Amino acid sequence: MTLHIAATMHTGASPEENHPVLSRQATKDSRHTLLLSAGLATVILTLAILNMCVRNLPWHLDDYDQSKQAYVSFEMVERGDWFLQHTPRQGIATKPPLMGWISAGLYYLTHWWEISWRIPSLVSALVLLFLLKREGDKRFAVPVGILVAAVFALNLLAPRVATLVRTDMMLTLAIFIPGWIIWRKILSRTEWTTAERWAIFASVLAGVLTKGPVLYAFLLPGVIAFLFLDKENRKYVWCGWWPWVIPLAVFLVWVGANIANQEFYDQVVKKEFMGRFTSGEKAVHRSQPVYYYILHLTTRCAPWSLLLLVLLAKKQTRVWLRANSGTLWLLCWAFAALLFMSIIPSKRTDRIFPIIPPLSLALGAMCAMWIERGAHWGKWSAAKWFTAVIWLALVTSLGYTAANMYDQYRQPTDATARFGENVRAHAAPGKLRIAATPEGHEATLLYLRIPEFTPLSKAIRDLSHGDVDLLVLSRKEYDHAADKDKWEVLETLDVTESKDTYVCVKRKGT
Repeated sequence: MTLHIAATMHTGASPEENHPVLSRQATKDSRHTLLLSAGLATVILTLAILNMCVRNLPWHLDDYDQSKQAYVSFEMVERGDWFLQHTPRQGIATKPPLMGWISAGLYYLTHWWEISWRIPSLVSALVLLFLLKREGDKRFAVPVGILVAAVFALNLLAPRVATLVRTDMMLTLAIFIPGWIIWRKILSRTEWTTAERWAIFASVLAGVLTKGPVLYAFLLPGVIAFLFLDKENRKYVWCGWWPWVIPLAVFLVWVGANIANQEFYDQVVKKEFMGRFTSGEKAVHRSQPVYYYILHLTTRCAPWSLLLLVLLAKKQTRVWLRANSGTLWLLCWAFAALLFMSIIPSKRTDRIFPIIPPLSLALGAMCAMWIERGAHWGKWSAAKWFTAVIWLALVTSLGYTAANMYDQYRQPTDATARFGENVRAHAAPGKLRIAATPEGHEATLLYLRIPEFTPLSKAIRDLSHGDVDLLVLSRKEYDHAADKDKWEVLETLDVTESKDTYVCVKRKGT
């Protein structure tokens, strides 16, 4: 191995050629540049994947508005509403339909809703994980792919988001691909190709059809920041207008096709979009302080967040960043998005998740730089310190998952889901003639696999006339029902996490 590599990158060199000076101790002993053996790296990657798969067990739809997203695809299959969907209580769905389309398609293949609802998020997480691992091994002189993958997967956010029935992980993948292409373009310093422009167009289109124009808030502020900070490489960060504008036009066509619907205008345009920017007494959504995301990212992504702050505080890192356009882009992408999203009053922790992949690559680049330089802090080499952080993150993330799973099984949080499964078992095969009253959690519809709630008076009348075989109602409704002496109780649920209680009945003698 060459003992001396130029520490500063001349104007025309690519970042891969910008290898800083290596110490003789580091070059003589490869252990100082090796984070983990291939076997241990595989073990950690496997545990990270397992962590993402099991974090939300037992699966249910009772929190994080999962029932609303799940109902979108359920309504497509049950009622054929492929363009404009509703919530379980028949309000207008506020998200574009791409994830619903995918889940509905998966259901036609698997006939298993629990998997069909969660596969889009989990597959997106796995694609991100393996892309980050590969790039971390290929793009830096020192392979740090396992560290980059660990930053993404071994925290308190990624395992939670990976199997939620929500659009956040799919959106993160759609945001990552354009930013990743730009990063590789800056590294290669080659002209934009038609294929690359089409790839950005497809990703941006997927993003806006997943969660609307919020994708632009995660990418364009970073593009603008980079254009100001690195004028020499600005042509590599901008691929032209059409890959960005046409997807927005497609989204606006979807909005325009539905905007005549007053409920769509009220729920999607005024509440879901414009309401995000309201604050104070007129706030439509819950407002949070400007430091909300910084605080939650620092705590939920520790120890990685602390390592990032420590490395950025070092003068050598900041000097190196001035000559490394690729890592500068990653930081512009992440921090500009963080700043922009922090200004918006309405905040929720999982909403900022898309900045974690670029931060993973940026932290990997900085760690690789310190390993290349053969840095030692105390008796340990930089590689050894970073390896210790990987193990600490693994223990923290797995321990947090284990504690949460224990708590969720102890409650249990899937009590309503299991109640719905038991009720369906009483119905005749292929004939789910079940009615449910709107009292209680909206996820009950999905657990029972029925498309809508039935008002109590009509539900009781349908049961007495034999139009339905089973009736699910709240314990309170059952206790006050005049006809309960004519019913036979099949299933009861008296204690749930959401404090909802249910009774399933049928007519006596049927």
